[in-house]
Amino acid sequence: MLRLHKSHGAVAQVFQRSVEFMDRVSIGDTAQLYSGMTYPATDADGNAAGNPNLVVGGGSSVAMIAFGDGQNADPVAIFCKEDEAADNQVVIIAGDGDDTEELLDIRSNSNPDGTSNILSFAPLNSNSVFRVYGSGEVYVKKHVSQTVPVCHRKTDVSGAVTEADALAPPIVNFNLSEANNSTYFTVSNNVGVVTVREAGWYSIQANMVYNNGTSNLRNTVRAFVVKNETEITSTASYDYNRGSSYGKSNLNVHTFLQLAANDRIGISQYGENIDGASCTMQADECEFIIVKHG
Repeated sequence: MLRLHKSHGAVAQVFQRSVEFMDRVSIGDTAQLYSGMTYPATDADGNAAGNPNLVVGGGSSVAMIAFGDGQNADPVAIFCKEDEAADNQVVIIAGDGDDTEELLDIRSNSNPDGTSNILSFAPLNSNSVFRVYGSGEVYVKKHVSQTVPVCHRKTDVSGAVTEADALAPPIVNFNLSEANNSTYFTVSNNVGVVTVREAGWYSIQANMVYNNGTSNLRNTVRAFVVKNETEITSTASYDYNRGSSYGKSNLNVHTFLQLAANDRIGISQYGENIDGASCTMQADECEFIIVKHG
């Protein structure tokens, strides 16, 4: 057991003796690291990288800490696998990272050879899969594909829209499924209600197309989002049609809502003013979409 006495100076002397056990490697242009791995003697700016102050090896991995000149070269830490013939993953951490320089560089090569330069300090390394720069910018070689949590409904019910519906606006019966991620949504068929299974932000969109049964009389339809059987007034949208002589008309409801788990969402509509003989929703031109964003 080592006992320290007297002053802080004694402690410093013991510490200094301890670091003498660290392995210093003399390098020229490059230094060999285990199975043929090499690293250059300069950093990304061409400054001398300095001798590695510590090389640690254990099992199938190596951690090498290389400190550069305090004024010029960047201090660098490298963590890598010892066996270059195997799948090789390398992490390089720089302690300077001025603006366009790299603070973090994660590299991968399935079977690097002597010319792969997987440990090169030079920027924009072809083996890089992820980099973070001093400026805060991030480079990702390949984005991970993600499944979009979406519920997409359509309908085959071309129902009439009347003024009487205003007393109890019905839920539009979007009874056909185009797409549904059941992890996030539960669908009530023949009801038109979608239940969200997780809390978060959701975009909600519905498109309804109408046909006026009279050539020159006017119809106005109102539609809105219903949450848990309650109208969300701020989502209301209106359609105005001058008559069948002027063609069909459409109404679009689009909003962005923060929902709780098990909230029930639907679309309601009614005729605010129906002057024509009839107003009919055209089923094949309508849809209802909910997308989870976070």
